[in-house]
Amino acid sequence: MSGNQAPTALSDDDLALITGGKGTAGAPDVAAALAGGANLQEIMAAVMTERANLLDQQFKSVLAEIGERNTQINHLNQGLDVLTNVQKDLSAQGSNGAVSLAASVVFEGKTTTLGEVAKALELPSNALQDGQLSKEELQSGIHSVKSQRDTENEQQQLDMVRMQLLQDKRDQAVAQLDAFIKKPGGK
Repeated sequence: MSGNQAPTALSDDDLALITGGKGTAGAPDVAAALAGGANLQEIMAAVMTERANLLDQQFKSVLAEIGERNTQINHLNQGLDVLTNVQKDLSAQGSNGAVSLAASVVFEGKTTTLGEVAKALELPSNALQDGQLSKEELQSGIHSVKSQRDTENEQQQLDMVRMQLLQDKRDQAVAQLDAFIKKPGGK
């Protein structure tokens, strides 16, 4: 169809092909294709290319979210290690007492205080008011951090499923565009 002919309605088969696709060099965007009176093959290629680009953007966004979640999980794991080690030290002393928030610990590769770790892990502020962490407060903090970590791990699993679904959609779109381009005269 030349640029001066009236547009032709898409068939059901043509519409079924418009689910996505991989961009090809020189493929026009949809608005430009429609405005320029492009033929059906060019318009469909533009639609499929745009769909592939959107899927790529979504994939990158989910990948970034997974990276941020990994950082948060690592943060929680390191904090959990600190709290667990402090708990072991307190138990080894056979004390039912508490540990000072000023106690020196290594967290995320840096020497800091237990109080700073507790703040970074967002332990309840009432546990931090007296300048010490009792065994019970320490146990509660460990439980809280484990719960946060488990929640992050569950969300990460959902993100991985979402990423796999996006990848599957993208692969399907690429296959459809390739099949469309290889058809003689493009349907």
